[in-house]
Amino acid sequence: GIIDTGIEAAHPDLIGRLAAFRNFVSPSNPNPIDDHGHGTHVAGTIAAKTNNATGVAGIAYNGVECAPEAVKSSEP
Repeated sequence: GIIDTGIEAAHPDLIGRLAAFRNFVSPSNPNPIDDHGHGTHVAGTIAAKTNNATGVAGIAYNGVECAPEAVKSSEP
């Protein structure tokens, strides 16, 4: 799993690469919005798709799924 700020689930490099999501910031909100961008960046470094002319290539791009968990938010 990735414990970070959340994830932008609709990012083209990450579609189909995400498993379950858990939001520790707002447990009643299952929306994985990454309001800092850091969690999306980390997930991309790990699992971004390759050869799609978008973003970067992840280091574990072949068949990996991420399970992101939000633990920080800019919400008050």
